[in-house]
Amino acid sequence: MGLTAHPDPRAGDGGPIDIGALRRIGLGAGLAAVGVAPAAPLEPARSVLPLRKAAGLAGTMQFTYRNPERSTDPQRILTGAAWLVVGLLDYRRADDDGPEAALTGRVARYAWDDYYDRLRAGLGAIAAELERAGHQARVVADSNALVDRNAAWLAGLGWYGKNTNLLVEGSGSWHVMGAVVTDAEIEPAGEPVADGCGTCSACIDSCPTGALVAPGVLDARRCIAWLVRAAEPFPVEYRAAIGDRI
Repeated sequence: MGLTAHPDPRAGDGGPIDIGALRRIGLGAGLAAVGVAPAAPLEPARSVLPLRKAAGLAGTMQFTYRNPERSTDPQRILTGAAWLVVGLLDYRRADDDGPEAALTGRVARYAWDDYYDRLRAGLGAIAAELERAGHQARVVADSNALVDRNAAWLAGLGWYGKNTNLLVEGSGSWHVMGAVVTDAEIEPAGEPVADGCGTCSACIDSCPTGALVAPGVLDARRCIAWLVRAAEPFPVEYRAAIGDRI
């Protein structure tokens, strides 16, 4: 069902597109949530990332840290961009849904399937409808073109947890996320939601390598999720902490 097929998808003739119409398309294509944010430079990432890199917290990580001025500016993706339509895809699965073997290591749930492929398909459905309505639209997800987490926060889809992840009420951090960058006018915009962590520090207390050095601050040089990807040998002092993770 296209934008023009929805009742009152626009605020008026030639006016902004109703986010409700885009949300119905995204949810119908498998997304768990859809929100919208202005295509302005992304804060706080634009300010914070250079400071974290200068402090050495990025280690040898390039993704996200390679060029924050580019990855926090939607205009680099689409000149004349007005809005970001942000989508989340839920990848929660029960423990017994994973690969089975007599002896097996734990594999992160987001790697059990190509969830980004499903995410891009959902975002692509939104982009296709915007293009059919005469607008430009670009899908970006997990490509270092945009700090997806910051876009999702600005769209009001969750809050920044102390573990640095976007946390969504009722489903936590079990999401991959991306956006459609478009020159279409859309309303109403989302707003960042209030912090839901409160005094809880469970993520900091349970991090096996102490990589969460402060609330919302991650040291990639200690983070298992990064160290298993890095080209360098895995640090000896953190090898026991891997346990049965692959």
